[in-house]
Amino acid sequence: MSRRGRWPSELSSTLGEVLLFLARTADNTRHARDAIGLLATAADRRAEHRVRSRAFDAIALARAQLFTGQFEAAHATAEHAVAVGTRLDSARVRRRYRYRYRYLAREAAVHPTVPHAREIHELLTTGRP
Repeated sequence: MSRRGRWPSELSSTLGEVLLFLARTADNTRHARDAIGLLATAADRRAEHRVRSRAFDAIALARAQLFTGQFEAAHATAEHAVAVGTRLDSARVRRRYRYRYRYLAREAAVHPTVPHAREIHELLTTGRP
């Protein structure tokens, strides 16, 4: 794929991450909802061989879904992120991946009474994603 063809996914991912950061900083779900659209676009347009980017997009998307209370979607996305992440072959990238997973697990732990949030936490803390 040409560099030009990658820009929509790269731009969507970057803007989605920025909006997620803004949502968490300002405690504003509107920004997180906008981030969901952008991160979903990034994930949909990523080339199959871009495993690292696809894994990071999925983690960010799950965090945004969790932040907006879309617990079932966040759980499905977290499971997808684990499936994608198992294909990472670099030790350095796997460490970065686990670091991002810890954030998602902590954010899920804030909702111990929500079954899907509890399942996200268990998925990410009991196994070795």
